[in-house]
Amino acid sequence: MWTRARAINTTRTWLGRSQYGGDPYFKGRMQDFRIYSGAQDAAFIANLAR
Repeated sequence: MWTRARAINTTRTWLGRSQYGGDPYFKGRMQDFRIYSGAQDAAFIANLAR
């Protein structure tokens, strides 16, 4: 599902943590994090994996 960031009405937006208290935290590493202004096509995503 894709939505515009401004359409999400929350003050609890985290990386590696859920909005729900019962969910576990992410136990791992994030090497890269990017925010794009819109959806990307399959070729663009495949190129990121190179």
